[in-house]
Amino acid sequence: MRTGPDVGLHRIELDRLARLDVPVGSGAVVLGFDRARDPVPVQLFRARPTQVAMVAGGYAARLLAFRAHAVGARVQVVTPRPEQWRGLVDGGPPGRTVLAPEQTPLPEADTDAPVLRMEQGLSRTGPLDPGPWQARIVVQDVVAPQAVPALRSFDLVLVQRLQPDVVHPLQSAFGLPDDDAAWLPRLPDDAIAVVTRGRVRLTALGPTPQETAVLGAPDRHDW
Repeated sequence: MRTGPDVGLHRIELDRLARLDVPVGSGAVVLGFDRARDPVPVQLFRARPTQVAMVAGGYAARLLAFRAHAVGARVQVVTPRPEQWRGLVDGGPPGRTVLAPEQTPLPEADTDAPVLRMEQGLSRTGPLDPGPWQARIVVQDVVAPQAVPALRSFDLVLVQRLQPDVVHPLQSAFGLPDDDAAWLPRLPDDAIAVVTRGRVRLTALGPTPQETAVLGAPDRHDW
């Protein structure tokens, strides 16, 4: 699986810059790259709350939080393992990622300064609910087969390599084709899947040298 697009150097005359238009969705964060080496954006921030389920290792969660900074997001992390997030807190943009107790309220958010709350291992039914331009990501390393149907209540579901006993319940819950479901227990450490009803979009995380310097190499089981 490719880790990123192979793009050469391009030149453009100054008088043509005004006609250059690159559409980018407001609040969309690049998760990685698909098989065609096209960027895979996920819409984390919008004019209403966003709830995300993420069944993944700590590396992928920290990478997504790091990339949220690119759209101006402030990141609030609630975790029983703060030492695992220290590299992001210290190595990311100053003051943009903070560790917080579970009951800490979310700061105000808007289109220019959205807020991302990462909750490691906490129940989605906790007392805090996000508002507009705020996203809440509940991160679990594993999910029990009987808990899979509850994933359908989230706005977005992201999964890394799954244990085999979860694949069939997930396939049934989301109506996934056999070919797509077959990939889920075999994903490499540097891959993640965007699961929607009837479809799996396989995504290479493709960390940059800067991201690797801050977060290290991809590891599905790293917490």
